[in-house]
Amino acid sequence: MESARRFQTGLTVGLKSFDLLWKHKKLIFYFGAPMLAGVIAKLFIHNFFFFSPSDTTLFVQGMVSRMWETYGWAKHIGVFLTKLILLLVVTFAAVALTHHTFAIIKKRKSGIRRSIKACIPKLDRIALWTVILTLVYFLIHHIDMFFLPMYHNWMAAIVPIFARIVWWIPMLFVIPALALDEKPLSELIKKSPQITKKMFYEYLGAIFWIGLIGLLAFIPIWLFLMNKAPFIVVHALVQLIFYVCATVHAILKTILYQQYAEPN
Repeated sequence: MESARRFQTGLTVGLKSFDLLWKHKKLIFYFGAPMLAGVIAKLFIHNFFFFSPSDTTLFVQGMVSRMWETYGWAKHIGVFLTKLILLLVVTFAAVALTHHTFAIIKKRKSGIRRSIKACIPKLDRIALWTVILTLVYFLIHHIDMFFLPMYHNWMAAIVPIFARIVWWIPMLFVIPALALDEKPLSELIKKSPQITKKMFYEYLGAIFWIGLIGLLAFIPIWLFLMNKAPFIVVHALVQLIFYVCATVHAILKTILYQQYAEPN
């Protein structure tokens, strides 16, 4: 059966992605550096304010929103700009990671500095895509807020999930296209659903390993929680697992994009 064969191909891609990260551990830098900065900031906040773990969580997550609450409409602009900057950093990191991964696959000269430098000329398209992402983020956030009082109704709870799927799946390959294709952003957005449709079963097979390994990795986290481990330790471990999985996800999308662009 064709779909089963393609799913099996995806399983191989998933394993290859973890293997590539294991052999080139510096790829974790692209998402890992922002993660480390965030953990350090939270450690500082925790120690400076002497909050309990739960209070620290609320403080860190709500810090930006509360900072802007005193300024009326400036709050909405400030939160939007803050989210925009954060997404810009992450999107640029994802594009640079894809560029670096592709260079490794093609056995070209590669490096963090080289990849970042190569992606700087793409900043205009990256920034435009980040604006779109930010607008979609706020739209989905408002959908969440609208349906939040109705979460006891399972049909209402499905709507926010459906909204994310409708957006996320067709746009899966915009980042690889931004990194590896020089066409205008509008063409790349149109191209991404075509790649998703063509590589869907391979993608499902590839992310199977991310789901499985991520699930197994969270078992020790659960044991930490059961033993009432310090919040910051648990948080750091969760962040580490998340960004390892995010890095592997970016790698596998790069491999699938290459297979789409250069079919055997």
